[in-house]
Amino acid sequence: MHYRALAFLLISGAAVSSIAQKPLTEAELKQLQAKAKQELQETLRSFAAEALEKNVEGSADERRERAIALREELRGANRQSIRRAFDAVAVRPGNIEAAIYIIKSSNQAFGLGSQVLPGDIAAPIEEMYRERSRSGSAGIPAVEWQQGLAELLVIFGRHEEAREQIRSVVVQRGDGVSPYARVLAAVIERLNGDPLPLRRLLANCTKSDHADEASFGDNYCWNTVRTIAARAVNLNATKNLSGMVDLIVEYGRTLPEEYSSRLWDLGDVLLVDAATARRELATIVGDENAPDGARHDAAASLATIATFEHDTRTAIAWQDCALHFRGVAFPEFPKDGWPQLVTLAKKPRTSLKPCGNDEKETACVASLLSNRVFAATNERSWLLARQSIEHFASWTLANDVNVAYVAHMIHYLGEAQLRSGLEQEGIHTIEFALLLDPRLEVGKNFKALAIAPAHETATPWDSPTNIGEPIPQVCPR
Repeated sequence: MHYRALAFLLISGAAVSSIAQKPLTEAELKQLQAKAKQELQETLRSFAAEALEKNVEGSADERRERAIALREELRGANRQSIRRAFDAVAVRPGNIEAAIYIIKSSNQAFGLGSQVLPGDIAAPIEEMYRERSRSGSAGIPAVEWQQGLAELLVIFGRHEEAREQIRSVVVQRGDGVSPYARVLAAVIERLNGDPLPLRRLLANCTKSDHADEASFGDNYCWNTVRTIAARAVNLNATKNLSGMVDLIVEYGRTLPEEYSSRLWDLGDVLLVDAATARRELATIVGDENAPDGARHDAAASLATIATFEHDTRTAIAWQDCALHFRGVAFPEFPKDGWPQLVTLAKKPRTSLKPCGNDEKETACVASLLSNRVFAATNERSWLLARQSIEHFASWTLANDVNVAYVAHMIHYLGEAQLRSGLEQEGIHTIEFALLLDPRLEVGKNFKALAIAPAHETATPWDSPTNIGEPIPQVCPR
């Protein structure tokens, strides 16, 4: 299942004018895309040529520092930043971070939406690497270009070609081969069906004092493996990613305490292999040694996956689990809960604390509670939506939170009911929301309906709501 839709955006003012007049045919769209590809590739080739003409001579350490300074300038995505990235490649081709930036950012930098595929953007970069891997460049030996080319090839799933390049690097460098290149070579052998080199390297890996790897700490071999695999999965430019996903999973199981990296990587794995992402996230949720923050984030991610899959009850179950790890419990909605909300609404408004705080009345909790309402309402599970709002209301009363947040959720439910043809229920629900927060507006499609704030003694529905079959228990307690 795909979770990220690719939107074809307009590539020029002429295209805007054309589409404004009439829809493009499939043939016309393909023609525009081909033109965008050709023009972008020509521009990137010119940037590569400009970068190679500049003086990049200096010691390895000097070039390293210069490349780092150039990469730090790669903020946003525009023509100048793409130029800077090519300069960084020319200064230090063995580190492909700038090359990856070019591949990921060129569409945005040139206003192309997502029309030009990563492989097509990479073509001029590969040409640059291939040419220089044969002849070298001013002050930079060909073998350094070969190492960068090997990693680019493996990221695009061309494992056999990558092995040919990296083996040449290892032979040429001999005892002087860098720790990064050794790990890269072992990863490439693994992806070509031979797991032994990587297994041996990881078993005997020691902390590196090499300038590039020192920041990776004691686990620099595994962190290098993770860097290579994560780049490939994040770029998602080939269908041949199962081996990289396996490496990310093994990294997480070998270094389970690296929760931040694991959660970040699984967000990318989700777009490639949803089943694996779901399984590994559930593993983090079930890990009693994991901090509550990591278990919370993993549960919230599982809720998002279930929402995309239109599995409302499972989504709500994981949202409740995430709330559990924030220490949030739902007191029973009081019999006079609605009148209490009306009274609380008359108090001065306050903002919620930012998500970074540990308190229970933060914007993060409100977001999870809102997502529970959204998940149920968007699937027209009206009873679940009402129960979710009652939970939101209970939390609001227990923590003396601004009523405007729950009022917005009640209003959201009411408009969804109107769109579904439930006119009386929708009007009644919105009228109570307006009682809590008169600033709310009725959607323009419903302006003709007689909707006004409810009387202070009104309630939106009879509470507590009986949802029938209970929400499944997915959370370890």
